[in-house]
Amino acid sequence: MATRLVCDTNIFYYLSKRKLYTKDFVRAGESLFYSPVSILELAGKLTDLTFAERKAVASSIISSKAQCLPDPDSHLAALFGLTLAQPPADWGQILKAMSQASTIDQLQSAVPDFQERKVRRVNVSLATQWRATTDAEWMHDILKVMQDQIPGFQSWYNDDPSKRKGKKPHLRSHAKTDFLNATKSLEWFPTMVSACQRRAFDSAKKPTGPFVATRQWAQLLMAAVKAIHCYCCLYTQYLAALLTEDMLPQPNDKGDMDLFIYSATDDDIVVTAEKRWANIAKRVAFQKRVRKVKLAP
Repeated sequence: MATRLVCDTNIFYYLSKRKLYTKDFVRAGESLFYSPVSILELAGKLTDLTFAERKAVASSIISSKAQCLPDPDSHLAALFGLTLAQPPADWGQILKAMSQASTIDQLQSAVPDFQERKVRRVNVSLATQWRATTDAEWMHDILKVMQDQIPGFQSWYNDDPSKRKGKKPHLRSHAKTDFLNATKSLEWFPTMVSACQRRAFDSAKKPTGPFVATRQWAQLLMAAVKAIHCYCCLYTQYLAALLTEDMLPQPNDKGDMDLFIYSATDDDIVVTAEKRWANIAKRVAFQKRVRKVKLAP
């Protein structure tokens, strides 16, 4: 089986700035892939000041010949055998538009491609809204868990790091032991799988008739559980680090974590420069699923 290298967005930033080259981390028989979340991250919060830089990143994705994966929700829907409620966006066309546009106004109105005889446009406002809403909701939910579980965290935490006094509170003693034991309980992993399935339902068509648990469905479900095993284990360890250690969530963590949804086997490797993902993966014996790159000085 060919090895898929699933790159986080920053990898393409580093390629565009020549702090990294594909020869540094791509081996024979390996191919690059990117998630549509990377395109949304580039298009979201796009401004005149950041336009040239993000245009260069879009171009670096194309020049690297990275292939586009389904978006995470569509991927989950397919794993659980569901039909999407709406067809996914043509992410490759959006990427081309970003790489060819001269200004944000042109990107939103019309980007001509004379070679392919097409005119493309991107709804930057919608992408910005998506990113702001998704990041904000995810951070809110994660911080709410921390506030509910960690004594003193709510009074300590402030959006402005300079206003936080002392060390970050986290679970200790029996509370820490109880939480870690809960993550190793028989109930925990099925709950994580169920959460992934509910997420898949959100983007899928609603059933029109009664559900029948056929043998084919059971086999598909078992394959889906195997495919998201890595993701569920890493997410569990990520939560453990937030609740029992000094780690704090970052807005881009959701997008980075979602890359592991694609990691069904050891041949699906997430490429990142972030040390935290390599450390978390190692703790749950999935170190083969992460390749941490070294950047040029």
